[in-house]
Amino acid sequence: MSAEWRWIPILHAAPALSTIAQNLKKNLTDEYEFTENAEKLIFEIDGEMVRITSTYSPGGIKVELSDFQATTKTMLIKALNDFYLLWPEAENSPATLELKGHL
Repeated sequence: MSAEWRWIPILHAAPALSTIAQNLKKNLTDEYEFTENAEKLIFEIDGEMVRITSTYSPGGIKVELSDFQATTKTMLIKALNDFYLLWPEAENSPATLELKGHL
């Protein structure tokens, strides 16, 4: 799946996707709606796999739930660490402490 957008707000997407991944086994399905348009990613449990489709592209992919969970957690950690390298004073701000809660 690909999109023509040049960017997405990573500090919004990373914690949202991490939360989706951690709760998907319980919820069975979930969606991530992009902040800059009305497009969505749709996540559905299929056994131990996650089927990911979108509203902006045909088809989809399947990944193992455990891989999806680990990868989204790693993405959130990397996004936060990169952010703190640029703005170290933000590491203990209420907003970034809230983001850490998604780990």
